Amino acid sequence: MKRIFFLIILFFSFSFISASEESLWAESNSVSVGMDSLTNSANANGPTTGNYAVAADTKWAGDNQVWTFVINNSVVSTGVINSVFIYLKHYQSGHIDDGLNLEIYNGTSWQIIQSYDGTVPPTSDTTSSWNVSSILNSWTKLNASQFRIIGVARNTGNDPISWYIDTVELRINYTDTIPPASVTNLQNQSRSYNWIYWNWTNPFSDFSEAIVYLNGIWKINTSNNYYNATGLTQNTDYTITVHTKDSSGNVNDTDVNSTASTEVFSDSCTYSGSGNWNVDCSHNCVISSNVDLLGNSISIVGTGTFSTTANITNFSDLLIAGADSINRCEVYCLEGGCFK
Repeated sequence: MKRIFFLIILFFSFSFISASEESLWAESNSVSVGMDSLTNSANANGPTTGNYAVAADTKWAGDNQVWTFVINNSVVSTGVINSVFIYLKHYQSGHIDDGLNLEIYNGTSWQIIQSYDGTVPPTSDTTSSWNVSSILNSWTKLNASQFRIIGVARNTGNDPISWYIDTVELRINYTDTIPPASVTNLQNQSRSYNWIYWNWTNPFSDFSEAIVYLNGIWKINTSNNYYNATGLTQNTDYTITVHTKDSSGNVNDTDVNSTASTEVFSDSCTYSGSGNWNVDCSHNCVISSNVDLLGNSISIVGTGTFSTTANITNFSDLLIAGADSINRCEVYCLEGGCFK
């Protein structure tokens, strides 16, 4: 099993929260998205005063105003969660005298992860992190998660501040334990007396290779969507079974089966005495007695050899054809015997 590091990024290009007396607002309204989008983007991509900003005299912190970032419901949702951290790249350029909390939501409740009440955020560009594994300990909670800054107390005074929020990240470390889906559309496409060719459709995602068995015996692991079983016995049933495996090593051992039979071997090396003579080159014929084709044609097609020490005569046409330049049908005239 492979440990996977998954990162969700909510990126804000030079966004900042600025307070003058008791106000909170965002000067930048540009939002750039990393691996996930912001479902409630109006909170960060609205007017320059922000969706939840209020005027200075309405006691922002004292009224529990919030600035919320929402993560899309589009994370992996499979595997064992090892750890979850939230990262905040930020800094404050002024002085804050109000109480502010950083909180994470798990679908049912908000949990405080940092309180700035009597303390201030970093005054230089800093990436802070908090372990929220106990709060977001399931994929359901991760998919419901939100991050917010909330005012919880107001002190007196007029202290302008600028609090810059550059990046909010949710980093999930998890172990993939979910096997891939099974192959589909497994079927026999073609066959002969000593081979059978099957193909199938591999899973669209989370797939590394198919594990192929023939009559219960392992044959090959392949990323292809086909298998050609060769060296088989004629007129015999064969069952192919295919399992699947993903890149983390998880195996789906659900049997997907297909049974097909090899054809009955028909000796094409002997001329019947009438009609055309169709020779299967894979039969590797050796002709030792003269053959009179009585004006009919002869075709030698396939992959293999055809040898004759006898004379083959009185034919109208001769065709010799292999499958391609590599899988050839090789014809040999030996000891004076040939096509005449």
